[in-house]
Amino acid sequence: LRMYADRKGWPLESVEVSLRLHGQEERRIDRRLAIVGLDADRQARLADIAERTPVTLTLKAGATVDGSVYMNGGNDVVTNAGTIDGDLDLGDGDDRYIARGGGVVTGTIDGGAGNNTFVFNLDGGNGSIPGSVVNFDSFGAYGPGTLTVNLDAGQTYNNLELLENANLVLTGSNGSVRNVIGDDSAQSVTIEGALTGGVSLGGGDDTLTMQLSGLLEGALDGGAGTDTLNLNLTGASSIAGMYGFEITNVSGASPLTLTGDFGAGQQINFVGEDDNELIIGAGVKFEGAVNGGEGRDLLRVQSGNSDNRTVVASQIVSFEDLVSEGAGTLALTGGAYSFESVAINGGNLELGANSTLASAAGVLFDGANNRFTLGSGASVTGQVDGGAGIDTLALVQSAGTTRLLSALDQTPHSKAACVSKAVRSAYSQTIRSRPMLPAAAPTTSCRFMVRLMAMSILAPGTTRW
Repeated sequence: LRMYADRKGWPLESVEVSLRLHGQEERRIDRRLAIVGLDADRQARLADIAERTPVTLTLKAGATVDGSVYMNGGNDVVTNAGTIDGDLDLGDGDDRYIARGGGVVTGTIDGGAGNNTFVFNLDGGNGSIPGSVVNFDSFGAYGPGTLTVNLDAGQTYNNLELLENANLVLTGSNGSVRNVIGDDSAQSVTIEGALTGGVSLGGGDDTLTMQLSGLLEGALDGGAGTDTLNLNLTGASSIAGMYGFEITNVSGASPLTLTGDFGAGQQINFVGEDDNELIIGAGVKFEGAVNGGEGRDLLRVQSGNSDNRTVVASQIVSFEDLVSEGAGTLALTGGAYSFESVAINGGNLELGANSTLASAAGVLFDGANNRFTLGSGASVTGQVDGGAGIDTLALVQSAGTTRLLSALDQTPHSKAACVSKAVRSAYSQTIRSRPMLPAAAPTTSCRFMVRLMAMSILAPGTTRW
């Protein structure tokens, strides 16, 4: 240790190491280590090096420390496959105690101050958090086997770590767990207790079954592998993002809000015959597929303030109603969308290039100053009603394309703007105003287009009727 500190140029004042080896058939080692002159981080580094010395390796081979072990400050890691015949006090710092197979401490294990983690072996069966440990706010288990944690006594844990095929069953409601963290092995996690943060399961083919009511501050992340999430909603719930779960099955009639992104390649299935409500938070990028199942299901999008743009690039099946709320923009891109009704309350709607939108009851804008943008090749089936306010219909056209506006059944907006991409980049603008349909045609769309006297910005090679 002295040689290492000197090579690093650290101001180490002294290292006191006390070792006692005694016994014949049963070898016992008593070790004492005191480091003076270094800050906590450097003390932790020397303690880590001490873990690789023959003394520690002997402990890991199953020997016994006769007497208590007291650590100083610093972030200590103690791995025990032998016996400490006494107490273990880890002192200050963010410490980690790992009890390998056969590891025993006959006295109390005290994590001391800091964010401390206790990791123990399930040994192929079921296990629970040991009661003879104090001042640990995070626990871990390595398997195979299942860790069962009941929170009815009011316990509060920061992290529960699952390692080497360890599984978890979390129950009870008086306490809470912030995060559940897995590794790259396959794991099964059941959460019926209070989870406040999130779940990150790493690699492997994982299954997460959880009961949820209220706010989940973190995300649910299945990580790599083929992962399944079974979610039972017992009350209105909010999740800050869903990632890495290829299949999510949702039961319960309570609303579910996603305030974080939903990635491509993921599928949400609402099961049962409930009338479901899925709420997409402002600014969320929603790219996966979702199936509302039976019942009359509502997709509600919170578009946020006027600067926000919420993108839905998803396959949406069996949702009967779509509602957008807020002054921002809801962008439906890259798909075919079909609803019984569509309501845009307070903001704007954008239908991306080559996307389609069908609504049996039409697309209804409220009394705000709304804007409806149709990308090149996009089409709408059903009446479009701009409502009150000063509303704009914007048509984005690629050069050489044709849009037949008489195919749109629209009630009056105040303005319509047709914009060619080619004009934006290469051509001067030519603006003219004329009725888009013959005045004699007595249809709603005709009255709308004649009343608009629409402004068309035409580029060479662009035709519009």
